[in-house]
Amino acid sequence: QARPVHRVRDLPCGGDGLEVLVRKRRLACAEEACPRRTFVQATDQLPLRARLTTRLVGGIAAGLSGELRALSRVAAEARVSWTTAMRILHTTGTVEGNVDRRYVRRLGIDEHRFRTVRYLRDGTGKTTRVEPWSIVFTCLDTGVILDIVDGRRGAAVRDWIAARPRWWRKRIELVAIDMSSEFRSAVRTALPKARITVDHFHIVARANQMVTDVRRRRAHEQHGRRGRASDPAWKYRKLLACNQEDFSLAQRARLEEVIAADLQLGIVWGIKEHVRQLLA
Repeated sequence: QARPVHRVRDLPCGGDGLEVLVRKRRLACAEEACPRRTFVQATDQLPLRARLTTRLVGGIAAGLSGELRALSRVAAEARVSWTTAMRILHTTGTVEGNVDRRYVRRLGIDEHRFRTVRYLRDGTGKTTRVEPWSIVFTCLDTGVILDIVDGRRGAAVRDWIAARPRWWRKRIELVAIDMSSEFRSAVRTALPKARITVDHFHIVARANQMVTDVRRRRAHEQHGRRGRASDPAWKYRKLLACNQEDFSLAQRARLEEVIAADLQLGIVWGIKEHVRQLLA
């Protein structure tokens, strides 16, 4: 469809700044059922919509964290603005690295969405670009982040586990995931002997969502409309998602008002609290 030319910043060459002109191909899809009409070519060093190469971002992150230097000096050397260097500093995380050498018995897997693109730097100094949707692998015994990979599908989990040594995989006794059927299938394929459990956060989140669904349904059954500020269940709706042991005397009185107005909603809230007590 088009061949736009983009001006990209790269690492200095011989002490001088280097600018790269990249002619990208914008391809058009002829399939009418395709939701995306056009596609732009991208590479690992130059991801989609990137104006800085990945190795330049790694050089800026290494310059700001490896030694005591002024941020303005590092930005001037890379020929980027001060705000760009500060943004890279704030969005660069550090992972422990050496995953294969760690003794991990209980593994945690969960998807996470960063607000913006992130850059991760491992123990060797290598910097990689991570898209907003990512999968985080953690050691449940120590809380250490083992790795962060792009994607949110089961194939990314299966490939990451398959890349670990055989003796590392045999040590895994338990894997905690969210309620994802793709994650469960990937773990059962890669770690057939490991037990699979669901972490507490997602169970409580589902229980709170159940309370919200019942509250909305009861509002239509009782009043034929959605909740209003005059309804106790709507007025104190955020209170229904709080922990009972953290209530003040005033909050307990408000909760009793909600239960008195709708006993069925009070029963569902009690089930949610019972689930929390079982998990504790």
